[in-house]
Amino acid sequence: MEDDTMKQINRLAFENGRMRFLIGEAIERMISAERFLESREKMCSEVLRQWGDLIDRLQEVIEDRASL
Repeated sequence: MEDDTMKQINRLAFENGRMRFLIGEAIERMISAERFLESREKMCSEVLRQWGDLIDRLQEVIEDRASL
């Protein structure tokens, strides 16, 4: 492969890893926030369901990409 192509592949691989790390960190903080809000009954049940669905979808993205 040409040098430019390898540089682009390396950059994309780095960015992919970086985004996966940031999504994982966001998931952890969202779970923590969810527990906090649930304990104080500040979220209605529909919002909690939507929040949980978002966390699940983000986790699926991380897990699906890890198996590639």
